[in-house]
Amino acid sequence: MSEDQQELWTRLNAYKLDAVDAELPFSKRLARENNWTEHYAKRVMNEYKRFVFLALVSNHPVTPSDEIDQVWHLHLIYTKAYWEEFCKEVIRAPLHHHPTKGGKAEGDKFRKWYARTKQAYLETFGEEPPSDIWKNEHERFALAPHFKRINTKSNWIIPKPPRFKRLNIVVAVLLASVVSFFSCVSESKQANDSQIATVIGISGIIIGLVFLMVLLGGIFFAFKGQTKAQKGKGSTGGTGCGGGFDSGGDTDNSDGGSGDGGDGGSGCSGCGGCGS
Repeated sequence: MSEDQQELWTRLNAYKLDAVDAELPFSKRLARENNWTEHYAKRVMNEYKRFVFLALVSNHPVTPSDEIDQVWHLHLIYTKAYWEEFCKEVIRAPLHHHPTKGGKAEGDKFRKWYARTKQAYLETFGEEPPSDIWKNEHERFALAPHFKRINTKSNWIIPKPPRFKRLNIVVAVLLASVVSFFSCVSESKQANDSQIATVIGISGIIIGLVFLMVLLGGIFFAFKGQTKAQKGKGSTGGTGCGGGFDSGGDTDNSDGGSGDGGDGGSGCSGCGGCGS
């Protein structure tokens, strides 16, 4: 790091997002809104500082993970703390947050930026970004846009099992029902050969239908997954965001770029593709 970068990192590292006199400090609010533990929330807050540092010193655009973007979103609503303290006194530059315009080009761009950001993290800090905070590309761009704001006071939240696991559950229930029914009939004192033959016939039909369902379901989900993967490569650009800052000259940060700060000297390369 240069001397200026070291001073910047020292200021960032010393900055406290939690207000000392708050009954509901930043970390607790962040944990509550995302259903995280406070320990995890504080870890993400530290990664947020690293992301901001990369945004300021990199010579290319950068993109945060969805978890880090949640810190950024929350920080932005503390308007005085963000603009007057953090931007003005700590990083000494206005760091803006812009929503994506959508479209395939935006999606492709943000994926490239995210990969470059993780590489820059490794080169700058000498270690891989933590995988439970900096998720892989699929989780970052294909899953994160599906998060919803839900009132848990009036709604139950039950996680869905994986698709093929759901099929397995259905198959297991149906087969268990068939076996149970067959056992009851065969053990009945009044059962005769005709009844047993009927049960076996019905059971065979049910098992055949279950097998057909599994086969067709597997083909359907495989096709659907492939289609989603193709669309996920940038067909809509998700619901992401871009960011940039004004370096004092003629800038154009509409794409989350760095304006005339692209040389990594006086400028910030911004961010994009927040996907939340």
